[in-house]
Amino acid sequence: MAENTGPIPFPAGGPNIPIIGQPYHLKAVIPTVLATCGCESKEPLLLIGLGARVTCRGCGRPFVLESFAGDRASDNVNATLGVGVLKGGG
Repeated sequence: MAENTGPIPFPAGGPNIPIIGQPYHLKAVIPTVLATCGCESKEPLLLIGLGARVTCRGCGRPFVLESFAGDRASDNVNATLGVGVLKGGG
């Protein structure tokens, strides 16, 4: 087999290529949030999926991704994080 080291051909046009300002629809969404703990360690926290639970390695504070919603009109995404003591469910 020959090794392909050249550029990969990219077809021009077509319905599957998103263009800025054109209508689109999402086929899947995986809520993902990267937050920073407010403690001295400024530990980055990666929460993937609703109900994701992460504990800061610096201070031990737990975080939960409680909700994740998008606004089609403004393309804004809002995430709600719960901070505090985790009860039940692991």
